[in-house]
Amino acid sequence: DWILKHCINTGHLSFFVFMDQTNITTESGQNISLPCRAPTTNKQILAVQWSRADLKQEYVLLYRDEVFVPDNQHPAFKNRVDLQDRQMKDGDVSLILKNVTIDDTGTYECRVFRRGTNHRISTISLSVVPPGESLKGSHLERTPAMDRVCSQQSHILCYRRVTLRGVSGIPTTSVSHG
Repeated sequence: DWILKHCINTGHLSFFVFMDQTNITTESGQNISLPCRAPTTNKQILAVQWSRADLKQEYVLLYRDEVFVPDNQHPAFKNRVDLQDRQMKDGDVSLILKNVTIDDTGTYECRVFRRGTNHRISTISLSVVPPGESLKGSHLERTPAMDRVCSQQSHILCYRRVTLRGVSGIPTTSVSHG
């Protein structure tokens, strides 16, 4: 199910932003990926910032000029975070969070900085449960028609509703966009 959150008409260009909250549930002790993909443009990504709402001025990760910036990083995330792809190919700026704990539960935000712009790309609600606690569900959903629209329109930012539940090989993580 797609939810149109914003429709902006600038007078010269109309564009749509499809943005849903992503909910992830995982067991403590796991390494997880928090997904974030910046729209493809000809402007180079200058920096990526991952933050969590309750950390105030401290951040989870700041990657600028191809290096991690340790200033103001919250101590709980030192040596536990990385980008899934430091080259940020195809706009992939997903965060790898290692050895998650219950204290990692919270709302995470991914921001991408390009020359003259600062865009929030995704918001993720992470819930970490004790090991062995059951995760619900049974399937993965995808909408091919929207995939085609999103791949053809670089000015449309899309998130698909995904639910991973009890899928073989994925026993400890549940993801939903919605």
